[in-house]
Amino acid sequence: AGKVRVISNWVDTEGIKPVHQNIRLRSEYKLSQYFVVSFAGTMGFAQGLETVVDCAEILQSYPEILFWLVGDGPLKSEIEIRVQQKGLTNVQFLPMQPREKYPDVLVASDVCLVTLAKQVSTPVVPAKLLSIMSSGRPVIASVPLDGDTAQIVRDSGSGICVEAGDERQLAEAILKLYHTPELAQFMGRSGREYAIAHFSRQVCTKQYESLLLEAAGAQG
Repeated sequence: AGKVRVISNWVDTEGIKPVHQNIRLRSEYKLSQYFVVSFAGTMGFAQGLETVVDCAEILQSYPEILFWLVGDGPLKSEIEIRVQQKGLTNVQFLPMQPREKYPDVLVASDVCLVTLAKQVSTPVVPAKLLSIMSSGRPVIASVPLDGDTAQIVRDSGSGICVEAGDERQLAEAILKLYHTPELAQFMGRSGREYAIAHFSRQVCTKQYESLLLEAAGAQG
């Protein structure tokens, strides 16, 4: 164990930062009256997005809560079909956005989702988690609770973790932040502060530098 060091991937905390909700983007997509719950990224086998769709079905009685699914991937068409079959009107799809618009998607959201399928057993930390934290938006992580993703969310106080594949827990977490906006704002601020302290480029590159200097010193 003494020979192993872990240095995190970093996030551009200057390029992705909290601002007032992106009025232009919310206006463009007619989101002004909605509480937007977003997922932005790859729609593939590891993401478990069927849980998000099933959660949207549970929350149909809250017409002001809108699920915003942004991105593309091998399972997108299956997810779209699932939404159609359930007749859901509270789910909106957007195509994959250019890299420079990704921060706009985050700050236009009220809550951002990080999801993993319950069968994902490797210690995956989706890169979107660090971006969401940097944007100052609260996270709801539907992930295996014994993994690194859940640990980061708990340590940072940036959001709520629920068990992967449990759409009812996910719905309860969304309603908690919907009904207590002050808690959502607190979690967003906590995530931003933690990202700057632990995942900024400056912090992570200093860790590399320190490790290299230590190794060079040990070699004389």
